[in-house]
This record gives sequence, C-alpha cells and structure tokens, in this order.
Amino acid sequence: MNKENFFTNKLRLKSNSDLQYYIDNKEKFQVEAVQAAIWELELRGLQSEKSEEVQEEINAKRQAKIKANTNQHGIPVRTVSRGIRFVHFLIDGFILQGLTYLVNLIPVMELSQLFTFLLYPLYCIFFEYYFQLTPGKLISDTIVVDKQGEKPDLRTIILRTFTRLVPFEPFSCLGSNSWGWHDRWTKTYVIQKKDLATLREKSGLEKIDLKPRPLDKVGYMIIAVFLATIIGGVILSKSSTAQLSQESLEFVQQLDSKDAQNILGTWNTYDTELGEVNFISAQVVIIKDINLIYKIENRVLTMTDNDSFVKNFVIVESSPTQLKLRDTDNPMKELIWRK
Repeated sequence: MNKENFFTNKLRLKSNSDLQYYIDNKEKFQVEAVQAAIWELELRGLQSEKSEEVQEEINAKRQAKIKANTNQHGIPVRTVSRGIRFVHFLIDGFILQGLTYLVNLIPVMELSQLFTFLLYPLYCIFFEYYFQLTPGKLISDTIVVDKQGEKPDLRTIILRTFTRLVPFEPFSCLGSNSWGWHDRWTKTYVIQKKDLATLREKSGLEKIDLKPRPLDKVGYMIIAVFLATIIGGVILSKSSTAQLSQESLEFVQQLDSKDAQNILGTWNTYDTELGEVNFISAQVVIIKDINLIYKIENRVLTMTDNDSFVKNFVIVESSPTQLKLRDTDNPMKELIWRK
C-alpha cells in the first residue's frame, strides 16, 4: 500500500509533537491529514497505542464507505466523478430553464404554475426510465443502473426523482465517489457506459442490451403533455398578446378623444417662448397670433407650422381646466398648463 497522500510532504516538516497533536485532535483535521501524520510517525518508528486506535477507526470508515458503494455481489461500483455530475446539472438545468420559459408563455397563471411544478419530475422520469439517462448524461456517455447493473424499474425512477427534491440534496453528490442521496436511497448508480460490461462480468452476470425501452402509453402521455403545454402556451400567449394590444389601442384612442375635447380653449403655458396658446378647433392652434396645425395621437401633442417649427408634448393628464405635459426635448420636467 502506498503510504503517501496530499498532506505527506507538508507533515514531513512537522515535529513529533506536532504530528501527535494531529492524531490526538483528529476531529479538528481532515481524515487524510490525520492519516499522513500516522504514517509519518510510523516511518520514524514512533507508533503509539493512540495512533493504532485512530488508524483502526480510519480503516473501519473506509471499509464502511467501500461496502456502501458495492452491489449485492460485493463488487465496488465505480460511479462518475462530482465534476461530471456538475456538468449534468448545468446541461439539464439549462434545458429545463428553456422549457420553463415556454411553459410560462401560458397566460393563465394557475396553469403555468402547475406545469412548471410538474416539469422537473416529468423530465427526469421520462428520460431516465426510457433511456437510462438525461440529455446531460448523454453528453458524458453515462447511464443510470440499479445494483445489478440493469435498467431501474419505474417505481425506482419515480422515487429517485422525488428524492432529488429533498433540501440540500445536490450537495450530497459532492463526495469523492459522488453517490448522492437520490442514488443511495434507491440503490441506483450513475456510471460510464463502458464500465457496465466490466461490472456485470465481475458480478458473474451476462451482458445486457442497452437499447432504450420502447415507448408505452405512459411515455406517449408524457410527450403529449409536453407538446400540448408548449403549443398551447404559445397559441394562448399570442392570442392574449393580440387581445391586450387591441385593448391598449382602444384605451389610448379613448384617451386621445378625451384629450381632444379638453384641450379646446386658451391656456396659460407659463412659458416665455409659447406664452398663451389658443386651440380654436380640432386642428388649429394660435400661438402669438400665428396659426399652427396640431394633432393628438397616442397621447402626444404635436404643434407645427409645416416648415421649421415643431413642438411635441406628451400628455400625462388632462382635464377641462388643467393639462400636465412633458416636453419631449426635456422629458424630466413636468409642465402645467391652466385655462
């Protein structure tokens, strides 16, 4: 057995008392650091009853860890690394975000929330039951298997999926062998496809066919729900958008009509350039004895002489006695005109 690890070179510089401190206070340090301290004292011929006792504890934990990640034949299962798991998480998360965006196109809030809630479990159950993988796992050529290296049944996949909803569950995949709670509690494993044949051979089992399960009624139903949700959401969204656009247009037209009625008459603008303005008809306004043309469209008042003079105001609020406006040349300043 190679009696070196990441901490070995650092602890070689420590004194005997420092190394013994690591062992006596093992709960304060990483297991690998304590192990390196034991090995270094052993190399120096300074083994103690305490170091032997701690070594037995470390060995027992290692054996328990190995046993926990073995199948019923006692063969260790080589699960994928936490780095690959993180890649799966990112890819599947990105796809789910895209699907969530499409689902959220449904203008009915209750339906949108319902389908968003169902999206994640349906996604995982569909892909892992029929294909033993999700699109994220497809990238890394990994699959989900049970303790015999075979395709998990539907009940196991459902339990595996909903176990993922346990708070902080993703952090359970950060261990060195990356066997998360949703794997451990359902006795399933995420392994490389190429390792499956070796695992089954060591377990004395025959090779199995990795072809996807044929779609049944449940599979087609899940696909139908996805498609109906997305297509229905897009159609309803377009319909709702068109309706809102039409309603907004009608509302603005009503406001324009109201503004056109309120604006008739003479107004004090409190502006030295404009002075008093007199709207004498639906098209003509007099400013300093000069006749100009005006119009109100989408709550924008435009006054012009069809040559060089043009003034635009946004109507914020209108009444028969007062107008609140903003000059488009200085939109931060609110103007008040009174009759």
